[in-house]
Amino acid sequence: MTIEEYRIEVGWTKAKLAREAEVDENTLNRAIRGEPIYRSTASRIAKALSRGLGRDIPYTSIDGLQFSD
Repeated sequence: MTIEEYRIEVGWTKAKLAREAEVDENTLNRAIRGEPIYRSTASRIAKALSRGLGRDIPYTSIDGLQFSD
């Protein structure tokens, strides 16, 4: 599943996911578009989604993520 699919499943806006993940909304949008992000940023997004959904979602299992490090 992609970030967007997880986000919709948890019922959060992009702004809410960015806040929960403690990342800038522009960074979140870059990740959603498949632009490179740091693994640490991907991890924060995955942890936020995991908390919201009540199950573990490793960042390595999120489809479409590209990494710059």
